[in-house]
Amino acid sequence: MGYKNREIEVKLLVKNCNSLKKIDDFCRNLFKPIHTITDERTDFYWPAPAVDFVRVRQMEKSKKGKGQMTVKKCDKGDNLDRLEIDLDVLDVDQAIKLKTAEYGKPPKKLKKRYTVLFLDQYDTNVSVYQVVNDKRVFIEVESRSLKKVNKIVDLLKKSLPFPLEIIKKSLYDIFILRKGRKNGKR
Repeated sequence: MGYKNREIEVKLLVKNCNSLKKIDDFCRNLFKPIHTITDERTDFYWPAPAVDFVRVRQMEKSKKGKGQMTVKKCDKGDNLDRLEIDLDVLDVDQAIKLKTAEYGKPPKKLKKRYTVLFLDQYDTNVSVYQVVNDKRVFIEVESRSLKKVNKIVDLLKKSLPFPLEIIKKSLYDIFILRKGRKNGKR
């Protein structure tokens, strides 16, 4: 959910808790969001020249439904402030066929269960998710402003009864490329 083709976000790994529901409930109570979306979705990934990856995200139950095509690039070193260009697609299946033909190979898939908590009417949100068949729970904090992101991350660190680790890698890196996590500070 980039703004002006940029994404400002911090990804956190919740340590010592594998319950998506527990973290979801905690964040709902802490933030009192103005709107929420809870669902399960599949993302389709390809490595691509000049960017880190291309993703087609299925937004509806059917692959014939709406989705989003995205390119991301860590042009400033990590995923804190990176290039993100999104394009809405009307037919996810057709977008997958297009990218498969373009890159000459089928996509890698990643399915996750998630809740997005919208904290304002713009782009400030907190996402809580878990990749299917993986025990780890992640929280992502995203906004148009690094100051807002840092404020929310600090609140989470003070309030959540579990330690949080900042993850500077994308889900693509972690689950598709199987790169190890790097600890890091903001």
